[in-house]
Amino acid sequence: MGRAGILALGVAIALATALNFAFWWWPNRPVAVPGGNGIEPLESVSFAPFRRHQSPLTRVYPSSGEIEADLAALAGHVKAVRTYTSLEGMQVVPDAARRLGVEVLHSAWLGTRLVNNEAEIDALIEQANRHPDVIKRVIVGNEVLLRRDLKVPELAAYIRRVRQAVKQPVSYADVWEFWLKNPSLAREVDFITVHFLPYWEDMPVRVEDAMAHILAVHAKVQAAFPGKPILIGEVGWPSFGRDRRDARPSRVEAARFIAEFVEIARRHQLDYNIVEAFDQVWKTRLEGNVGGAWGILDVERQPKFHWSGVVERPHWYWGFIASALVGAALMIAGLQAASRAPPAPLLLLAQIFGAMLVLNAENAWRYNFNSGQWLPSVPHLVLQALLAVLMIRAAARGLAGQTIAEPATRVKAFWPEFRAYAALYLPLGRHTVSPEKLQRFGRLSESLAGEWLMLGFALAAIYQLFMLAVAGRYRDFPVAEFLVPAFGPLLVATFLWLAGERRFAAALDFGRLFGRDLPGEPEGRGLEMLLTYLLIAFAVMLVAIERPSNREAVAFAVAVTALALPFLTAWFRRARP
Repeated sequence: MGRAGILALGVAIALATALNFAFWWWPNRPVAVPGGNGIEPLESVSFAPFRRHQSPLTRVYPSSGEIEADLAALAGHVKAVRTYTSLEGMQVVPDAARRLGVEVLHSAWLGTRLVNNEAEIDALIEQANRHPDVIKRVIVGNEVLLRRDLKVPELAAYIRRVRQAVKQPVSYADVWEFWLKNPSLAREVDFITVHFLPYWEDMPVRVEDAMAHILAVHAKVQAAFPGKPILIGEVGWPSFGRDRRDARPSRVEAARFIAEFVEIARRHQLDYNIVEAFDQVWKTRLEGNVGGAWGILDVERQPKFHWSGVVERPHWYWGFIASALVGAALMIAGLQAASRAPPAPLLLLAQIFGAMLVLNAENAWRYNFNSGQWLPSVPHLVLQALLAVLMIRAAARGLAGQTIAEPATRVKAFWPEFRAYAALYLPLGRHTVSPEKLQRFGRLSESLAGEWLMLGFALAAIYQLFMLAVAGRYRDFPVAEFLVPAFGPLLVATFLWLAGERRFAAALDFGRLFGRDLPGEPEGRGLEMLLTYLLIAFAVMLVAIERPSNREAVAFAVAVTALALPFLTAWFRRARP
């Protein structure tokens, strides 16, 4: 390598490092949130002390020591905690709260299992009567009507039973619409516990309009039930998860929401409970990533909001380091395919692919409940990494001036084609195989793997688009999971075009990209046309359903449209006479 080559490589290393650093640092710069330093102590927070790998779904509950440690972490920062069950180890809460000077809003969890309901009611009554000095109010049931677990008369009977047995004020908790739909229930309670969650509204409210929305709905509930005290039983904002139209989860927006809400609560003398104390990772099984991201502390019991500078991903520097290492490994894979490839552009391309893969891994495992949740992400990440390796190797060959494509014949099934190549280039019964034949077999194997991976990712994207369109409320937009197949061919084609490839569209053809120039047989044209139509049609439908204001929906639509381009260019090339 001459002096000019060394200089170009040095510039490429500096540029790749700077771009990689900026990619991770820029969205994670500290953002100050005005008013945050003066919000404590909070009036009340929801207290569900489940840690990572603990869950009511699996009936793995926190120990008494863990519950007491969690209460100690909140003492001094909150005046009270709201529980959701009087069982599952929560019997130790009143005694521990008394020692720490924290009041308790105790609850009974009601559902469809009548035996469990009886146990909850009995435990709530017993604990409320035994700890009247620390249990100041009780709640019988949480969003039972919303879930349709019980009918109003059944719920009312439980409330009356508790109300007759304890001295504390009694309530029931549900979203505000269900209180307005069932006004007769107000006669059964001493105060109304209502949930105001602007993010989860049927018409989601962005954080900038959330305070006005809360005050308007609070006034509506107050007008419907004059004279009844109102507790805002759940109010908060998620720090991570899918966008819902203009409602965008983030740490900065969650911190802003809490600071602004506490201010208006003090100004308007609102009784409230923030949801919630700790991130509940197990909820991601039910609600997607957003379900596990409502805490003011994360699952490791670390504060999420440092008011002088809130950071979206506090450990973003690990992403920078990991993507640099993955990029270096990808570059080695590329140079193995073509040692004469110019290292500077290959390095830049490898670093971009490395950042894509690490971002996918970070998003997949940021919130994980157990192995059953994150293990399905592993094959997808492995296949995406394999596709990145194949693209880097194809790019290296093209940058080195090697023939990017050779004529080949597509057949309808993968295995017969692969077997035919194996029989041709690795004939059985011979003791020696020439290096040329072995290299030829490897190239053809790579081309087949690349093509079929692209087909597989296209089908997976169609499935994801369909599910998001028909049942997307609790599904995340998997943008990071499709970065490599969506934008990889565009990146490789761009680098090859800059390096002298005359026809950009030819370089983008997914078959030619991996080393084969497929002729225009009818079955090939039909497949690529079908995939192109489905990807673009579903992408347009998704944006129409979610609205263009949903950034993640638009980003995913752009990604799948980019994923369709290699199939579209392949179809055009083969459709020519």
